[in-house]
Amino acid sequence: MRRLAVAGAVAALIWAPFTAWAFVLDRRWPLDYLVLLQAYPVPGLIRFIFAAGPVAYLFALFALIAISIAVATIRGPETGAVVGGALSVAAAPLPGTYAAVFALPALLVAGRRSGYEWLPGIVSAVGWLATIALLWAGLPPAIAAYWYVLNAYPLLRADQMPTGSRTRMTVVRPG
Repeated sequence: MRRLAVAGAVAALIWAPFTAWAFVLDRRWPLDYLVLLQAYPVPGLIRFIFAAGPVAYLFALFALIAISIAVATIRGPETGAVVGGALSVAAAPLPGTYAAVFALPALLVAGRRSGYEWLPGIVSAVGWLATIALLWAGLPPAIAAYWYVLNAYPLLRADQMPTGSRTRMTVVRPG
C-alpha cells in the first residue's frame, strides 16, 4: 500500500506542473474538453455516459480510478494498472478499433498466469475475426474492444494454485 501511495504522489508531482500550465493558458479547458467530448461519433457504453453530461463522464473516470486502486490494493500494482487501463475502454471516446489497445496489456499479464498462457493469442485472433465481422455487417468495429476487456477476467480471480503445492524457500546460512 505504501508503494502505491508513493507512485500516486510521484504521478501527481509529475502532472501538477502541466495541469497548472494548462490553467495559465486557458482557465476553461476542463469544461471545453468535456463539451467537445460529446461531439465524438462513438458507439458503445460511452454514449450513455455522454448523454448524461460532463459531470457523469467525470464521475465515470473517478470510478475507474477507484476500481484500479482497489484492484491494485488486492492484487498488486501491476494488476491494478492493467485492469484500470482495460476498463478505460468503456470511457474511451474513440470511434475505431484503437480503443482495444488499452486492454491488451491486461491480456498479456493474464497470459502469464498458470493455465492462461493461451489467452492472449486466442483472444486476439477472435477479436480480429469479430472486428472483420462487424465491419462486414456495417456495425461499428469499436464494439469488439469490449471482447478484450471481458477476457481480462483472470486478473480478478484469486490464484488457483493450491496452498499445499506452493514451494517454500529456505535460506541456508553457513556455519
